[in-house]
Parts: sequence; structure tokens; C-alpha cells
Amino acid sequence: VRIIRLVRMLRLIAELRTIVVCIMGSLRSLIWTVALLILIIYITAVCMTDAVSEARTHEGSLEDPLLTQYYGSLFRSVLTLYEAIAGGVSWDVAVMPLIQHIHPMTGVLFAFYIAFVLLAIMNVVTGVFVETGMQSAKREEDDYMVQLVRELFALSDQNGNGQIEWEEFEAQLQSPHMEDSFKLIDADPAQAKELFQLLDIEGTGSINFDDFIDGFMRFKGPAKAL
Repeated sequence: VRIIRLVRMLRLIAELRTIVVCIMGSLRSLIWTVALLILIIYITAVCMTDAVSEARTHEGSLEDPLLTQYYGSLFRSVLTLYEAIAGGVSWDVAVMPLIQHIHPMTGVLFAFYIAFVLLAIMNVVTGVFVETGMQSAKREEDDYMVQLVRELFALSDQNGNGQIEWEEFEAQLQSPHMEDSFKLIDADPAQAKELFQLLDIEGTGSINFDDFIDGFMRFKGPAKAL
């Protein structure tokens, strides 16, 4: 019951609803991003772990506590590489044992990994998330506006003939639905007569349902034509 109430509250709070919709719309991109990140980390971890294992094989006396701590196993190498980009451990601390005991080139590989993930992958991911969020927010706004205008048409069509005349339109100017509709198209209620004339494409003095919906969707945004 509490969950149902929470969902109803989200529908009433426009900004919060938009944020939730954007997050839900970005989940697919998030899943593919995590998969790509795991693949990159795994490949790099395999290289690091193999390098440490070979060094220990050739130098039996190589027992550095930091090498064991950060690269003692494939799982530990994966965790170290993830922590290096997530702030769990300074990547300078994680790379120094490799440079000192394995080879300076492992430091170059580590630095390339950090640069590629942080500068390339994360920037691209941020752009994808922003674009996906904007598209989701636009779809949510369009759906909300269609629903609002549908309800406004039903309220305005007092005689039920499927047409709205100016008198019926004017009677709803003070209604919450009409006020919200004007806000969505950034129009002043004082321009109601001009808006009605623009919606009345055929010039018959009345507006049918399709023209009403299409007209409001066409004017969504700054209503410069009014």
C-alpha cells in the first residue's frame, strides 16, 4: 500500500517524476556501460596479474607485500583497477609496486588505462546519459501534455458534439487544466482568442479533437506565433 501511495505521489510532483523517468530511461545505457567497463578492467587485470606472476616465477625472492595486496590474484587485480578509478585507492599507490618491481612499462600501461577510462569512456558515457535523459524527459513531457489536453478537451466539450466553440473554450480559461496548458506552451491567457483562432485551422469557429491535440503539441515551447 505504501509503495502504491509513493507511486501516486511521484505522479503529482513533476520535477521528481521527470528525474525518475530520466533514470529509468538511462538504465539500458547504464547496463552496457557497466559491461564495457567490466571488460576493460578484466583485460587490464589479466595483463597485470600475468606480469606479476611471471616476475615471481623468474625471481623467486620477489615477495613485496603491496604486490600481493594489489595483484596477488586476478580478483584482487580487478578490485584494485576498479578502486583506482572509483576513488577507493590512489592509483599512484597502486602503480608504484609495478614500476619498482615489475617493469616501468607496466606503469605506462596503468596510466593509459586510467586516462582511457576517465577521459574517454566516462566522458562518452556522460554524454550518452545526458542525451538519453533529455529524450526521456521530452517523451514524459509530451505524454503529460497529451493527457492534459485530452482532459481539457473533455471538459470544454460541454454539449458532447466532439467540437469546441469559442464560448466553451472561454469558459475554461480559469480552470487548472487550461492554466497548465497555457504554461506548457508558454502562452499568456490574454492571448486565448488568438490561440483559439490558430487552433481553428478550417476557420469554422469550432475545433475538433484532432486539431485541438495537434495544435497544442505544435505550439509546445515558446509560442512565438501568438
